[in-house]
Amino acid sequence: MCYHRILGTVTGLIGIALTIYAIHSMSVISKAKSEVQNMSSQTSVNYVGKRINSDMQSIVHKHDQLVKIGLYTGIILTVAGGYFFFVCKKKKKK
Repeated sequence: MCYHRILGTVTGLIGIALTIYAIHSMSVISKAKSEVQNMSSQTSVNYVGKRINSDMQSIVHKHDQLVKIGLYTGIILTVAGGYFFFVCKKKKKK
């Protein structure tokens, strides 16, 4: 049994799951960004409103960066899993 194929399969599946989760999270963050923009246009009249909007935007931006890291990691794991899966060759019997 070739352990590269098992490693490739597990790594590929984890990468695919992480990529799908990151894509879903990107759509959720996109909705959050639009809600923050909508709220900031209504409450940016005074100092407190501006401060709250700034805090909300920084929180959304932080989560956006984490999701992008997850997306890139998922893509890398998927490619690495495919590489390990297809590199494994059966040894010839003598």
